[in-house]
Parts: sequence; C-alpha cells; structure tokens
Amino acid sequence: MRIMTVEVGPRLTFQQFTAQDYDQRGVYLVYRVNREDGRFRLIYIGKSTDVSDRVTVNHEHYADWVSWAYDNVAELRFSSVKLPADGDLATCEEAMIYAFQPPVNEKCKDSFNHEDMRVVFSGRNVCGRECIEVRQT
Repeated sequence: MRIMTVEVGPRLTFQQFTAQDYDQRGVYLVYRVNREDGRFRLIYIGKSTDVSDRVTVNHEHYADWVSWAYDNVAELRFSSVKLPADGDLATCEEAMIYAFQPPVNEKCKDSFNHEDMRVVFSGRNVCGRECIEVRQT
C-alpha cells in the first residue's frame, strides 16, 4: 500500500483564500458551512499545479459551489492540501474524491484505478478523519 502524508491548511473564506499566495501545486477542498449545525460539509475537491490560479470566480464549478452554499459565497470555506515533492497530484485528488464523495465532483466517485493508497492528513483533519485508505476497485 502506498502511503502519502499531506499538509492540510486552515479553512478560509473565499476572500481570505484568494488573497493568499498559494503559488504551489496541490489539492484544494471546498466546504460549505451547514446552517443547521455550523459544521463544514465538503462539497468539492480539485487539483492544480498553481492553486491560487485555479480557485477563482472563473472556475467552471464556482456557480455550483455558491449554489451549494445557499447562494451565498460567505458560506464557503477553502483549504489547500500541500503534497510532498514526489506526491502524485492526480492520484491524491482521485483518492480523496473516491473516499469523500463530494457532491459537486462528477468524476472519480465510482472507482479507484490505482494501487491501494493511504493518505495521512497533517496540520488538520479532513471531515473528522486523520487519514483515508482507498483500495483499487
């Protein structure tokens, strides 16, 4: 089983997140704040070779993110996930999508076609989990 440890950043508002200089490759997580209990619900996972260039109002799913956030961008939160230098960006993103099944993502939810993988989260957990394990389907 392949093991990858990634560093998860804090959850920030859209304005805070886009004001940061994330000139890095990584995975980004989009959450909405649940009005009923104040908890965060993971709604989208994406990847980029330059996170700050990807998370913008021009993202093809930006309108979906806002829709899931009760049509209020203030209800969204974003985190960056920094991979080790040798970390496979696409495989990490696919493993996280397969494990968490975020509703806005359309691909990678039905199967995981890579070697078995464990992604360990450092810095903060993701959806209450310290790691995920996915197996090839």
